[in-house]
Amino acid sequence: MKRAAFIANPRKFSGPDGAARLAALKDACALELMGVFEDDDPLAAARKAIEAGANVIVTLGGDGTARAGAQALHDCGAGDDGPFLVPLPLGTANLLPKRIYGQAGAEAILAGLADAKPGRLDAGLMDASVFLIAAAAGFPTTFARAREAIRDPRRPHRLRDAMSRAVAGMVHLFGPRLRFRADGGGAVRLRQASGLMAAVEPRAGALSLVAVNLTSPLDLWGATLETFVESTREIGGHVHAGQARALRIWSRRPIPVMLDGEPQYAGTRLSVTFAPAAIPLLLLEDA
Repeated sequence: MKRAAFIANPRKFSGPDGAARLAALKDACALELMGVFEDDDPLAAARKAIEAGANVIVTLGGDGTARAGAQALHDCGAGDDGPFLVPLPLGTANLLPKRIYGQAGAEAILAGLADAKPGRLDAGLMDASVFLIAAAAGFPTTFARAREAIRDPRRPHRLRDAMSRAVAGMVHLFGPRLRFRADGGGAVRLRQASGLMAAVEPRAGALSLVAVNLTSPLDLWGATLETFVESTREIGGHVHAGQARALRIWSRRPIPVMLDGEPQYAGTRLSVTFAPAAIPLLLLEDA
């Protein structure tokens, strides 16, 4: 028997409107619902749900919340019998739910779970951390941290913190600090970059890679960023684009990284790999 658990941020469903929205989602769920597991840390909430016996993890949020659910499944060694992931489109971009369920809304997905079939989702791994859409390192992450600072109402000095991080992002942009080696099936050699992104590409069975190497504002004029192309190439000497099954990244300092839009810091050495069929999920019959 499938037993579902909702994973939610308590702030997302606070107030009368949030409570009404959550009640509507509960009513739409076609599976036995164990309860709503709320925590500021969605990974902690997902782990508690699995420990309590849930075998369907329904994430009520965006791609970052879905990534936390997938991380919990990966950490517990979820197999063909579950637990399964069900990401609902309740965030901003909702890239993952759209990839899996198309344009179906949250209530429609929940209503279809009674007849859902098990499937598998390709993912990426940055060391032991799961990502489902894309991982970034270097200056994209620093600019993302500036965005998060200005959006956080709990920060007493949001503008100052955002400006400080934006300046740090400019330093990272024009001061390459990363070294990386990509295995794409062709020539493999060491390169440098000020920032890079690796996106999960299920149809290709690999990661699509874009790395930018800029040393001055003038380099922006010569850098034509072609993302996620079929073959490895160098563009104007400033951009490397291609596909890779594995990626190694080095730096003398801790590397700022971003997993599915969530910024964080890592160590000075990183391993990024494509993980086929890594995450069990439930698919709708007509998906």
